[in-house]
Amino acid sequence: MKSFSERLARADERLLKVLNDGLATLYDKHGTELASNVPITLDLSVEHPSNFTGRTNIITFNRREVPRYDPNGLISHAGVMWRIDSILKDDGYLVECAVVDHDRQTANLG
Repeated sequence: MKSFSERLARADERLLKVLNDGLATLYDKHGTELASNVPITLDLSVEHPSNFTGRTNIITFNRREVPRYDPNGLISHAGVMWRIDSILKDDGYLVECAVVDHDRQTANLG
C-alpha cells in the first residue's frame, strides 16, 4: 500500500501535467541547463501572503521533475527568461518561486 506522501506526490505530478502553462527549461545562475520540458504554472502579478506590500510573479513546478535547481537561477518559458528572485515554498513536492522578467530577447541560452 502506498503511503500518503507517495499518493500526494503522484497527485501533484498528475495535476501539473494537466493544468499547466506550458513547458520550461531551468538553468543555474551561470546559464547551465539543469532541467528541460518541465511543466510549470505561471501566475502574473499575484498578491502573495508573504508579500503584503506588492505584487509578484510566481512560477510553480513539481519537485520530482527537477531534482536539483538553483535558487538564484533562471527559468525560460514562452520566450521570456525569468530570474528566480526567491523561493516562496519548497515542501518537497512543489516549488513555488517568485520571479522577475529577466530578458525577453534571449530566452534561449543555447
